[in-house]
Amino acid sequence: MRSAKTTLVDETIDALLTPTVLERTAEVLAELEPANLPNGFDPSALTSVRSVNQWFGSTAGPFGGVGGAAMTVFRLTVIYSPEVMFLFANDRFYGVAGYSQELVEEINPEQFLRIPV
Repeated sequence: MRSAKTTLVDETIDALLTPTVLERTAEVLAELEPANLPNGFDPSALTSVRSVNQWFGSTAGPFGGVGGAAMTVFRLTVIYSPEVMFLFANDRFYGVAGYSQELVEEINPEQFLRIPV
């Protein structure tokens, strides 16, 4: 994906942005309103990362569905460019959103378009 892995950030991005994630996301982004991505979708522009721990009231975390009723921590990681953001819960892809500095600072899965892969 990237020509040279020079930092831990590059390695993290490469590990999470698998071909399946990129392919599925590109399909969904192509269907979205063009105004959401004024420069189109360019995976190589995804060069920034922010990661935090967040507690959820279920073992399913942000994914919903059936999970045990136990407080569970998930590592939420956002990989972003000036146009788009990708959200991962632990190492599992969650979804995308248009870039927002506020959303980078306070990661809220409900603000991301859920994209199952």
